[in-house]
Amino acid sequence: MGDQQSHNDPDSKRAEFIKKAREQNIPLAELDDDFIQELAEYVETKKDESPSFEADKKEVWNNINAATQQADKVDSTANITTIFSSSTVRWAAAAILIVGLLSGAIYMQFFAQQKRLLAQSTSTITTITLDDGSTVTLRPHSRLYTSDNSKILQSYHLEGEAFFEVTKQNNRTFSVTTDIGKVSVLGTRFNLSSWGEQLQVYLEEGSVEVKPSDRENRVILKPGESATLASAKATPNKTVANAEEFTDWIDGELIFNDKSVQQIAAELEQQFGITVLLPNPVAQQQLTGRLSLDKVNTALEDLELALNGTFTQTGDSRYTFEPNSQ
Repeated sequence: MGDQQSHNDPDSKRAEFIKKAREQNIPLAELDDDFIQELAEYVETKKDESPSFEADKKEVWNNINAATQQADKVDSTANITTIFSSSTVRWAAAAILIVGLLSGAIYMQFFAQQKRLLAQSTSTITTITLDDGSTVTLRPHSRLYTSDNSKILQSYHLEGEAFFEVTKQNNRTFSVTTDIGKVSVLGTRFNLSSWGEQLQVYLEEGSVEVKPSDRENRVILKPGESATLASAKATPNKTVANAEEFTDWIDGELIFNDKSVQQIAAELEQQFGITVLLPNPVAQQQLTGRLSLDKVNTALEDLELALNGTFTQTGDSRYTFEPNSQ
């Protein structure tokens, strides 16, 4: 019995703390315990950044089951406290403790919670107001999901592009993720896009932090600056930006300055829900100008003039460009 510890040790107290919070429907992220908050943030981060989370959680659940079955053969309190004292298996012990105490309820809260569709736009711009008074203007063919809401954390996931006007609240973090990276703010006005296989952020007011999903490299933007992420492992590229090139879509225009035709086509794909096919030499050309976003045919006809060629519809929503013969 020398290995056993008192029920008054910190880990036993933490276990009771979690249990009471769950009974009172208090989100674990709001508990005044650094370790519990760290665990909640860790699991939320792993869920957001891992495309294969559904498969991973099954493996985790199987491992937890195996570990708890082994723990049942001996005194449960002794095993829990002994495991918690080992830093090499800290997270596994935490998962075993939670599952054992709450009979799967915390597992459902942490691991089975899925992002929920909050709003989506079709062929027109859609504006929604969140519970805290913040507004989100969705570009056509965009989706906004919610994954967590509490007094200290509001988490969303964006597919497409949107302009955010976030109501400032002290001690509350407002974050938006894409498949590539994450933007965290307190109160601000910013534009975020995920089309064209990259993340782009333009800050109009306030301050935001931009970081990739798979690295700790991050940048802090000031008003008038933008950041671009080419992949989840890239370092954010921060530059001074032209506001109209990021918020032009709100006014029904596409404004570009030395932008590649490939980037322009990607933006038209997002705007109209289409696919644009370009020959590689054409895709790499740089253009400066503006296009109307009123109708897809009008935008493509204007682009034809700039590129000296023709777009042909080769499918329901597919357009292929062919240069004019010289």
